[in-house]
Amino acid sequence: GNRSRPRSCTTSETDPHETRNLAGDPGQQTILDEFRRALREHVLAIRDAGFLPEAEAHRRAATAGVTIGEFVRDDVRYPLARIFETAERAARRDPADAPALRAALADADSAVRYWAATGLLIRGAEAVAAARAALRAAFGDDSPSVRIVAAEALAWFGDADDRAAALGALAPLMSPAENGPYVAMAALNAVDALGEIAAPLWPQVAGLPLKAPGAPGRANGYVERLVETISGRN
Repeated sequence: GNRSRPRSCTTSETDPHETRNLAGDPGQQTILDEFRRALREHVLAIRDAGFLPEAEAHRRAATAGVTIGEFVRDDVRYPLARIFETAERAARRDPADAPALRAALADADSAVRYWAATGLLIRGAEAVAAARAALRAAFGDDSPSVRIVAAEALAWFGDADDRAAALGALAPLMSPAENGPYVAMAALNAVDALGEIAAPLWPQVAGLPLKAPGAPGRANGYVERLVETISGRN
């Protein structure tokens, strides 16, 4: 539209290599807020599908019997404003948002729950400990994407019982043949990120099938590389 471009926050003279992060500079908050408003307006205008994790986008569109593009145009099935708000809160890393993220774990929409769990994972041990019961309950979520993030959070920051339960929640989601490549990819990414914490799962990973029948080659290729990387740690 006719929106005026925000004034530049820096110049080539003051920061020629763009190494100074101005996001935390109090003097730049007005400009930062303008950028955030512009981003939100654009995301909502184009019905950005990127706020669904890939596995969840495929799962929900298939359940609805439509393409992903058709699915995200429906604001009842894809309440993007609410999802975006939770994703934005998750990414802000503000500890003060932790109670709202814990509450969002009970939201009716799985993408909101996914971002809530992600936000708690991002914040680390204290936020995860305060949400322990809700994250353990999320191991039974109907969305594999929510289960995976909740499991990763408690595997990183929970006690020994939490870690064992978290690995138990991840284990059945790792097979591309049983879950499709997108869920398997998300679960294997969590196992890969956890490193030695997930070592009890490495033998199971080594025995996984490398492909999901009928899946796109690109997706199967990602799964295959993850299986090979994790299996190489045995």
